[in-house]
Amino acid sequence: MNCPKCSATQPDTATECTACGIIFAKYLAAQSARNKEPSEQPQKPARQQPEKIPAPKRLSLKQSGDFCRSIGQLALAEKSIERALSILKDNAAPSQKAVLAHMASELVLHGSIGRACAAVFPPRVVQIITIYEELGFPMLGFESAALVLEGLGGFRFQLLRKLSYPLLLLATVCLIEPLSQLLGGSIPAYLNAAGTNLLILVAVVMSLFWGLPLLLNRVPLGPRLERAAWGLPWPATVYADRVRALMCRIAAHNIRVLMPIEAALGAATYAAASPRCVALFEQAIKRSESVGVESLALLGFVAPNDLILAISATKSGDLPSTLITLSERYQERHSKGLQWLSRLITLVFMLVVLVLVVTTLVDTTQEILGAGGKVDHGMREIERVL
Repeated sequence: MNCPKCSATQPDTATECTACGIIFAKYLAAQSARNKEPSEQPQKPARQQPEKIPAPKRLSLKQSGDFCRSIGQLALAEKSIERALSILKDNAAPSQKAVLAHMASELVLHGSIGRACAAVFPPRVVQIITIYEELGFPMLGFESAALVLEGLGGFRFQLLRKLSYPLLLLATVCLIEPLSQLLGGSIPAYLNAAGTNLLILVAVVMSLFWGLPLLLNRVPLGPRLERAAWGLPWPATVYADRVRALMCRIAAHNIRVLMPIEAALGAATYAAASPRCVALFEQAIKRSESVGVESLALLGFVAPNDLILAISATKSGDLPSTLITLSERYQERHSKGLQWLSRLITLVFMLVVLVLVVTTLVDTTQEILGAGGKVDHGMREIERVL
């Protein structure tokens, strides 16, 4: 026989090779195991795909803010969004568990946080989370979305709250204006006229505070007006101060959690969603410019006079605290500007109320005098007949 390894001639009864020293039985067993077919190898059990959980009802703005803040804080602490969702799901109410379970299943199925949030949060929140994910900081998007939601709609409701008194006066005038018809004895006509006036008032308020902003967001004129507002005096500064306060606050949070300065400023710009600031940031990137602290004024984060504060804070290593201070400064300016704007609108409303009241009194007086003249004429006719 020949050795299966070195082919040296060996006696038929030999158990090992005298030339190379291998033991024939062990060598042949090893060769047999090495040449075994893959189909004979034990198969690993296939990994089961997680069950797809139907999307629950979309969260409101307030609910989204609570969820984003909870997920963001816990994800940073646990260094894992999956772990954060699991912990929150174990301690949440039944309605909240459905939301968290859907997000967890979508995250496993698609591997994208943006996809996991798409059916749960409002589009603005999903956009912010997706931006942070694309920048490579997926866990930070939830906290920034919560910061944005805190101020979303605040301007509108603050203004409405300050205008509640003149709006109440306008509603009262809407009820008083058709009194002349009531004096004429026609109650249905009065109710119809008063109801029409109130409907017109509600339609005007809804159009100004909800319809007009929605329209400006969907037509090309909206971004143009937004860009123009940055160069106009008060009351346009009310808007600019609000955007600056939000961007500084988000940028401070991003830098505090060790995001690179360019990514921190970019994420804050996109999260604030100011068309002018987004355009300026994209132009700077296209020019291959280094976007740093010295670009804060150019990008709209701070007013030109406040840039020296940011630069000095960078040298001292205290930039996040300085940005928070600037954010509070711009927020205070925004509140004062909004207060003066509400006073101006209140004055306009009061003038409108005054005009309507005078017009109503004149019409009512004429109606009363006309009715009195008819009574005098009737009395004279009666005296003449008698």
